[in-house]
Amino acid sequence: MPRWQTLAAGALGAAADLVAPLVCAACHTWIPSGAGHLCSPCQTGLDRLVRLPHCTRCGRAARRESILEHGCAACDSESHWNVGNVSALGPYHEPLATIVRELKYRGDTRCAAILAGRMAERLRPEPWLATVDALVPVPMHWLRRLQRPCAHAAVLADALAKALRLPLLPLVTRVRYAPSQTHIPIRTRRFSNVADCFALAHPDAVRRVPRRDARSRGPVLCIVDNLLMSGATVHEVSRVLRAGGAGRVHLAVAARTRSDGDAAVAGLLAAEAHGTASASSSGCAPADQPDERFMR
Repeated sequence: MPRWQTLAAGALGAAADLVAPLVCAACHTWIPSGAGHLCSPCQTGLDRLVRLPHCTRCGRAARRESILEHGCAACDSESHWNVGNVSALGPYHEPLATIVRELKYRGDTRCAAILAGRMAERLRPEPWLATVDALVPVPMHWLRRLQRPCAHAAVLADALAKALRLPLLPLVTRVRYAPSQTHIPIRTRRFSNVADCFALAHPDAVRRVPRRDARSRGPVLCIVDNLLMSGATVHEVSRVLRAGGAGRVHLAVAARTRSDGDAAVAGLLAAEAHGTASASSSGCAPADQPDERFMR
């Protein structure tokens, strides 16, 4: 590009930054310049969701007393997902739910930066992360791509790979179009809906992945997606990767839904707020007051 075009593009970008409103990526209220991508209430709400006790094996937010050393009660019932560990940033609840939707349906790349940054913080302490050879985004069918502003899982995975300094490899492609999983209420039908939807991008794609441990039976991979619902999509992508030679497959998602809904998440938030407040009365630092917008 000629230098004058580069300078003109930079000037136009700077002018757009001055004219366009600086709004929160979640609630779209005005925020001060330099305050980040979220307003203070949304940042606080996200922090509370991320701080909820969670199972380090399946990623489910749960009460502290129900989380054991090797998982929670829900882990055994979800072994069919065909993945080793699940890391979820938090439950699909406001404001995290809106941040996920803004990336998926509006293509707001600020949301990818927010989610990837917090997901990287969640993942770094996990012992299994040190064994991962590459991140693998859940692919999108080309017809679906025409309906969406971006391939949201790939955008999120790219930001996460940069944050973790891990290779990002599109090892899987989508070969069959299927209706959106969000429109299928019955869980068992979601599994049949995505059956045979995915295939390796190349027959030897997985076997060609460089390994950290040459003695392993196959590369260790981590699937990246924005949302975990029934686990049907994850199950199918993992099945394809394992059939292609993967030694172990993990999962990192921005959010995961709960079958018992928002009321259960609100209960967890209230319980944590009460527990923190009780701790502060015992001499610990005082807790922030709950924001009613995210307790509904």
